Amino acid sequence: MKTAPEAGAILTVLHLPDTRTNREQLTVLVECLKIFDERNSKYKDLWKEVGQDDNLHHMKHKVARVDMMFRSGETDVDDALDLINYAVFFIRNGRTQDERVRDDGTTHTPLPNA
Repeated sequence: MKTAPEAGAILTVLHLPDTRTNREQLTVLVECLKIFDERNSKYKDLWKEVGQDDNLHHMKHKVARVDMMFRSGETDVDDALDLINYAVFFIRNGRTQDERVRDDGTTHTPLPNA
């Protein structure tokens, strides 16, 4: 697997060992961050407004798509990268507030912080 050229420097800044495995892991996460940055410039933090319920819905949808693609032999990883981003949205939404009020006036309580 080709790793991001900046991976070693980032690992050093994070005080993590500069190993091949860590570089590969970070490369995938950097890919996710680039996709997030590109799409978030278009959608402007919509993931925050829709909350954890919607984040979870999209995660389930992405898991189903990744499973279908894997079983059919397709190699496009875009949906898997999206799944990682939706998992991050889910976690971030849960950590930002103890209770969030939706546009329709209903509330939900996110999962507790880990």
